[in-house]
Amino acid sequence: MGASASTAPEDRWANLVAKWFCDKYPDITVRFYNAGIGATNSTFGAMRAWTDLLQYKPDFVVFEYSINDNGNERRQESSEGLLRQLLNSEPNPGVVMLGMMNRWGDNVQDKHLPLAQHYDIPFVSFRNVCEPLIKEGSISPEQVLADAVHPNTTGHLLTAKIINLVLESAYNSENRSKTEIEKLPAPLFTDMFENVEFMRAPDMKFKLNKGWELIAHDASLNAHWRLHGKRIIGKVWNTTEIGSKLEFEYEGTFLSLSYYVYKATIPKANIKVIIDGKNYGVVKGTGEQTWGGLSKTIILGEELTLGKHEVVIELLPSEGIEDGENGFDIVALGFGTK
Repeated sequence: MGASASTAPEDRWANLVAKWFCDKYPDITVRFYNAGIGATNSTFGAMRAWTDLLQYKPDFVVFEYSINDNGNERRQESSEGLLRQLLNSEPNPGVVMLGMMNRWGDNVQDKHLPLAQHYDIPFVSFRNVCEPLIKEGSISPEQVLADAVHPNTTGHLLTAKIINLVLESAYNSENRSKTEIEKLPAPLFTDMFENVEFMRAPDMKFKLNKGWELIAHDASLNAHWRLHGKRIIGKVWNTTEIGSKLEFEYEGTFLSLSYYVYKATIPKANIKVIIDGKNYGVVKGTGEQTWGGLSKTIILGEELTLGKHEVVIELLPSEGIEDGENGFDIVALGFGTK
């Protein structure tokens, strides 16, 4: 997304990588798509890959979830699904995986590296460059990081440089043309996230809607969350009415539910989700984090077989929350299609 670079978009690492193509190929049109959303992980990325990225038929893609996949129990499965979508798409894009780091030199690149090796994808690491220098005292974290997790403008520049080294190597290679999509190897972990469907809140259709309304979502209307001038997350389904229900049907396998999780100091209501009569438990609208909020994605009904499934979502009474206060926000739905 480009958080913590200077206010100028051209200082973000993704913009700087796009500039490399502009400089190398001045006679062609270079179109740059930044589909990054802050505080989301590869599960959400795998679900929205087509909607936010692959429909534009990119020639080159950078994959980066090394910080936000920390805490994502499905990071290898969903990362693999996203990579398989990328590698199976037209026009056969080049892919580079990137490993950033937090202030403590931590990330989950050890979980992503096996996938890079399995699919023969270049992996470049901001952590591998900076962590040894920080440990030996050659640089301080403040020189490359703006806060606990985001690179500053210098860090963005360094990130772009290590990606551009891979591009320079490919540019100078004698064999740099690949015209056919190669058959992918068997999945390393799973292909459950390779075939999916995704719908944002405005696209959802319900058999029953009791007490929910489609509203502009102020909490997630961050100015950076844009693609082609449009907000990536603009509206959500919201309710503050205890007992309010949504009922709908989908055809597929598992159900993906994306919702907004507020910080610990903002108490929010909870929901329960029932699929085909089975209660999949409580989904909490308040997180443990003390900063901002995030769009969280969970997978329900992983055991379900391909077919039609009935879903009921209901707002629950929550401790310390009165009816009509502090409701729940649904960002998106999705499901497996194979």
